[in-house]
Amino acid sequence: MFRSFAAGLGWLADYMRWRGPAGLPLALWHVGFCFLGPPGRRIRAPAGGGRTVRLRARTSDLRVYRKIVVQREYELSPDRAEAIDRRCARAQSAGRRPLIVDAGGNIGLFSQEAARRWPQADVLCVEPHRGNLAMARRNCTGLRNVRFRDAALWSSAGRLVPEDLDAREGAFSYRPAIADSRLADVSTEAVTIDALLAERPDAELVLLKMDIEGAEAEALAPDAAFWAHRPAILIEPHDFLPGRSATLRGLLSQEDFRDSDIEVRGEGLFVFPTERPELELHGRAPLSLAAG
Repeated sequence: MFRSFAAGLGWLADYMRWRGPAGLPLALWHVGFCFLGPPGRRIRAPAGGGRTVRLRARTSDLRVYRKIVVQREYELSPDRAEAIDRRCARAQSAGRRPLIVDAGGNIGLFSQEAARRWPQADVLCVEPHRGNLAMARRNCTGLRNVRFRDAALWSSAGRLVPEDLDAREGAFSYRPAIADSRLADVSTEAVTIDALLAERPDAELVLLKMDIEGAEAEALAPDAAFWAHRPAILIEPHDFLPGRSATLRGLLSQEDFRDSDIEVRGEGLFVFPTERPELELHGRAPLSLAAG
């Protein structure tokens, strides 16, 4: 269940920092159920804004919940959140719809928090694992500004298959499918960020969150058209994975991001291009994006 006694204490400490003394029994209940409970069973767990989410036993759900809800690794500082507010306002003033893309949306925990924090924006949850996507739909029930896409980000259109079927639900890496692949029944659509935006010509990408298990280099193609949107980017690099390196090369190749502000939170990086309103919508023609 835990690699060490200290790791177990870390879970308890996180919950108590989050909920005070009430965090101790909650942590014991969550850990006991999710790591030892009957496979397929689900529990409700508290989330932000008075909402609850569902977690599955014997899956990676609790680890994702700990990162996003308990440790708040993806929570923006007030000034950064206000910068997203300003981007949304500029998009709306130009007659465009602010868009947040949650790539590697898993069970929808970031999507539901983003949808509550920025109700003026649309949130697109992109997740290739069908079981996770079903949970994301359930966890975002009632949030009308959340949409879902059964796909994985890549550098071109096509089909992808998991590299390791034994990986946890939140840790699938993908590779291009081959014509005679025996994994065709578990393949998923490969989609580019440009293609997603081409489906929404009225949208302005204001925030891109990526936790896509090593596919960052493929998704962040240096010549992609979406860079013109200059979105804030929340990303978890995976250069440590076998065969993965320089996953942020595409991002750092962009002039607008070379001098960007970068914050480190846990395993993730928050990358914010310097605000340049003269390049963001006012006086700028709508972008034309060709599908990837």
